[in-house]
Amino acid sequence: MEEVTLRSLYLEEGLSAKQIADRLEVPESKVVYWLRKYQIPKRSLSEAVIGGSIKAATLSMSRQSWALRKRNSRLRGCCYG
Repeated sequence: MEEVTLRSLYLEEGLSAKQIADRLEVPESKVVYWLRKYQIPKRSLSEAVIGGSIKAATLSMSRQSWALRKRNSRLRGCCYG
């Protein structure tokens, strides 16, 4: 994989390693290998979350997990505000 391509996808388009792997039809581990090889700085979790689709997925998971915790607390007979 060319460094320019990887930098463009990861840094400019903000795609995750998984999204890049899916787009290029290669294993995610291969993308991670190339990110390390080219010393492309890994995004922090907060940078990744702000990056778009990951943010939407995280919010969706948060809502689901909140609903599950609330339901489970009702089953146990306690309150979960």
